[in-house]
This record gives sequence, C-alpha cells and structure tokens, in this order.
Amino acid sequence: MTLSQQQGSLSNFVSTWTETNTGSAGGTATATHSGETGVSHYLCGLIVSCKETTASSTPITVTCNVKDDSTAIISFGFTSASTDDYDTNGNPAAINFTNPIKITVGEDLTVELTGAAMTTTSSVSFWGFTDL
Repeated sequence: MTLSQQQGSLSNFVSTWTETNTGSAGGTATATHSGETGVSHYLCGLIVSCKETTASSTPITVTCNVKDDSTAIISFGFTSASTDDYDTNGNPAAINFTNPIKITVGEDLTVELTGAAMTTTSSVSFWGFTDL
C-alpha cells in the first residue's frame, strides 16, 4: 500500500525527524527541513513560543508561517510571552495535525515565527516524516 493510499489513517504515520530553532532577541526564529529530490515531506505538528528576557514582560502577538518552499500555506497569530522568570517557555502554541500536511515534492518545509519584541526570544520546533 502506498503512502497516498494510507492518507487519513494516522496510525500509519511515524515522525522520523524534528527541526528546531531559537532566534536572537527581537529576531525571527526559522527552522527548515530541506527538500529531497523525488519525495515529499509531511508536517505532523509544531510548537512555537516566545520567552521574555527582562523581569517585566508584556505578552506580545507574533505570527507563525508554515511554508511549502517560499509559499505560506498556514499563517496564524497568537499571543505568547513568559510573565516571570519561572515561566521560561512562555505560553506556547502547540498543534498536532490529525492528517499530516503534505509538502510539494522536492521542496523545503519551513516554519517561521516573526514579530518578537527586542526583549523577546522566539522558538520553533516541528516534526514529520518523508515519503519513501
């Protein structure tokens, strides 16, 4: 049975790679899983968050873009920032896709988090598998 025939049956999917990146304060966090000739990547889930680097923090709205090569296929904003020194990860947005999202054959899969304040550090992490 080919992967496309199994689509929709989550029990047949196993994540085989994870990509992670933490941006510099006030910068963009971007992680990429590079495209491979003749195969597609599948995005299974992601976690994005911000960490405030000062004692007084204000939640900020940031934007997450999931890209199939350079084309944004998912874009959403959310509010995330830690509120004290004990909450080092902030309030993350975590998404697990019931049906993994297929990326175009041979193209990069990129997750980008933008809009962090100068005192905020952004982080992205995503996972998936590659069609054989």
